[in-house]
Amino acid sequence: MIIAALFAVLIQATPESLQWNAAKPPLPADVLIALLEGTLDGPPASPYTFRLKIPAGKKIESESVPSDQHVTVLTGALTVTIAGEAAKQFGAGGYFVVPSETQHTMLANDEAIVQVSGLGSWEPLAPQAPATEPVSEEKLTASIEVTNVQPPAGTRVDRRTTLHVTLRYSIDGFKRGEFINPQFESTTPGRTFNPANTIPAYLIGASGTYELEYPLAGTIADPKIRKPLRLSFLLNRKTGDNTFATLARTPTLEFKVK
Repeated sequence: MIIAALFAVLIQATPESLQWNAAKPPLPADVLIALLEGTLDGPPASPYTFRLKIPAGKKIESESVPSDQHVTVLTGALTVTIAGEAAKQFGAGGYFVVPSETQHTMLANDEAIVQVSGLGSWEPLAPQAPATEPVSEEKLTASIEVTNVQPPAGTRVDRRTTLHVTLRYSIDGFKRGEFINPQFESTTPGRTFNPANTIPAYLIGASGTYELEYPLAGTIADPKIRKPLRLSFLLNRKTGDNTFATLARTPTLEFKVK
């Protein structure tokens, strides 16, 4: 026990030391997130803790999360609905648990900061394969293709592998709010999965190329993702705080796992 204590990692944070970042879709753009411990795509037994800063009047609507979430209201007040039950109010110091794979919503009555803790992977607070809004083909056409990927599709990868991908895209009727993100096939037939550590790539023009690097360590370790890895890239348009429409997608790339 003495040896373990000597090599334990001391985790500590003060309000001044927190690094707040804009939350990624499907969370609303004006919600901020600060990671305190772990990662959001860790193996099942690994702990994570993060905080969300939610503006007054903002509502976060979520689907399921793969593990129980332990939520403490640090400041402000929330109206919370879990699994369709009657809404409950939680002020500063309030605490509640969202069971795994349970739908829930959080409405900030005034600006609120909440702390969320759990084990394993924390999925984005939205359906993994959301229904997308229809896009008129008469008004909008879009395309996306993979022009290069290293290592090549079909090769074997492991947790040390980082994918280097070059994508070419084109959008008719471009406007701010289009973004690219990867989608992996889930172990659940017919479902796709957007790992929690992925950050959407927002585009700045109607056409061009985009290069990205994607480490596979957390993805390969995730039990919800199908092996061999089957990956495609989606070209999306943000249509609201929690909604987006898929404009185009690449053919599926497959990688064997060592």
